[in-house]
Amino acid sequence: MSGEQVVNELCRMVREGQTGAVEWRHEKRRRLFFVRAGALALIQSNLRSESPDRVRERSPELPPGPALAFAVAQLRLAETLGEADGNVLVHPGVPAPAFEPHDVVALLWGAADRLPAPPAGCFPRIAPRLVPIVARLPADTDVVRYILELDGSRPLEDVIDFGPAEPGEIARALSVACALGAVEVGTEADLVSVRGAQDEAPSPRAVEPSHSLDDDAGATVTVTFGVGRAVSVSGGADPLRAAFGPLLGMLDAPDHFAVLGTTWTDTTETHRRAYFTLAHSLHPDRYTTQTMDVRDVATELFDRVRAAWEVLSDETKREAYIAKVIRGEKTEDEQAMERVRSILDAETDFKRGVAELTAGRLPAAHEIFQRVTQAVPDEVEFAAYAGLTTFRLQHGRDAAAATAGAAKVQAALRANEKLDNVWVLHGTILRTLGNEAGAREAFISALKQRPSNPDAARELKRLGREAAAAEPAGSGFFSRFFGKK
Repeated sequence: MSGEQVVNELCRMVREGQTGAVEWRHEKRRRLFFVRAGALALIQSNLRSESPDRVRERSPELPPGPALAFAVAQLRLAETLGEADGNVLVHPGVPAPAFEPHDVVALLWGAADRLPAPPAGCFPRIAPRLVPIVARLPADTDVVRYILELDGSRPLEDVIDFGPAEPGEIARALSVACALGAVEVGTEADLVSVRGAQDEAPSPRAVEPSHSLDDDAGATVTVTFGVGRAVSVSGGADPLRAAFGPLLGMLDAPDHFAVLGTTWTDTTETHRRAYFTLAHSLHPDRYTTQTMDVRDVATELFDRVRAAWEVLSDETKREAYIAKVIRGEKTEDEQAMERVRSILDAETDFKRGVAELTAGRLPAAHEIFQRVTQAVPDEVEFAAYAGLTTFRLQHGRDAAAATAGAAKVQAALRANEKLDNVWVLHGTILRTLGNEAGAREAFISALKQRPSNPDAARELKRLGREAAAAEPAGSGFFSRFFGKK
């Protein structure tokens, strides 16, 4: 059934901490399940019957927000499980276009009546590396503990009949755990101890291993269970693998969620249950009779579990951790340092732009000023220089663009009238426009702010020379008294 294939692939990506999408498609009908770093990030559907509006119509008591979104996601998952036809496509690495995260364990729990039941006559047992997933089951604590203790020694019927809750509750928990891959099911022969198989002839019903065990430490044998699931069992004499098994992978866990086997969308209670389950298994007091290496690893694993719980148990710390580690957001200190670096880099580029402007390379200067303005948009001096080069490039070509450039210089002065260099830019524009009186006032304002400004002094002298050159002969001061009549 294609719907079950979708859920199998979805759960596989969750178990393996992958990012990507699982697509179900039948003619024009389509659903997409997006996973991000092992967490269900979004479920999309183009079926009108599965839209939020239709769900609200059927269940008007649902308030808008998380409750409605969860109901929509649960409907889409349940309807997918009922699909018998269609194509299933896996898209590794494809990011979710949006985020509407839900706990896949909780969704499966709500759709448990549509999940395939474990096969009759099988012998269920817990998959050690997926213990934290079982800890997330929204079942009674005694049921969760009961599932965690399954070792494959009893048939399914006995497991259900002699559980600590009603048979229906045990069966529900087993169905969800099997769908997640956290409980493995096989025949009695499949679950024979691998070490015992070294000394005994295999049962006629046992599946032949892919290769034999040898004496090398860390050798593995793959046993295929009756339902087609393959698991690797460590052989050899490695004491660490013998003591911890797949939990050794916790040493390479990329984040606190991976340590506890939870996801960033889980609740505090889910993290708590996972923590106590792992802390109980890894407490150093359980390994006092083991070798020093085993005790050291137990201590390190336990410390990692405790460190993860210290962060994830506090909602404020957890949200900050999710923002930094999962979403990749910068902390306030990191943002401040990044801004300082951006400003320093922009100032270096700005000085190069001024050098290009002084050398008469106007297009190059303009490009640099535009870039630094984009990098540090609230630096008014950068914007003023970008405005000047815009004006000079567009003057006589595009009046509107030139006016806009001049306006940027004026805006900079309104923001900070103590910028002597910007007064010089303003005066230069006014002189170009023929407003010599306004230009002279601008250059004088620059010298008031900084008397040593060489550009302002030079421009005032230039205006004086131009004014003197423009006077006709005999129009000087003494000519008016002694000139010829």
